[in-house]
Amino acid sequence: MSYCIMADVQGFNPKRTYNTGTTPTTAQVTEFIEKIAGEIDTVLEGRGLTTPVVTPTSFVTFLKQLNAVGAAALAERAMFPEASGMMAGVSAASMHWKQYTDGLKWLKDGSLPTGTSAEPLASSFMNDNKANETEPTDAPGWVRPKFGKNKEF
Repeated sequence: MSYCIMADVQGFNPKRTYNTGTTPTTAQVTEFIEKIAGEIDTVLEGRGLTTPVVTPTSFVTFLKQLNAVGAAALAERAMFPEASGMMAGVSAASMHWKQYTDGLKWLKDGSLPTGTSAEPLASSFMNDNKANETEPTDAPGWVRPKFGKNKEF
């Protein structure tokens, strides 16, 4: 199941029309949507989530946008396969693909929104002790990191 529809993809490419006579066709864009949704679900399942994700709403909205921007990138590449950059800039396909891969990386490596059932991510000494000015010295469960805070090397 995909997280977006054709109109969401067209929202990223508002001047594009997809139908049976265009390249890509409506059927091809629908395949792009399903392909991207499959990639997203694979990452989410790797994080221990049940797919398709239906809650929380804010996370589903993010997945909808991620699905649409990924499919929009593939549609732009199909429409303009020779375009490496428009007007000495970055092509729309490249920009959309970067947004998609950044979002996918966030799903793989970042912290998921509250309310998901994924396992907690590994923590780090620096993140866990941002508010502390000095290293804890008497915490029984604390393991001294190789590189602590307030150290000069």
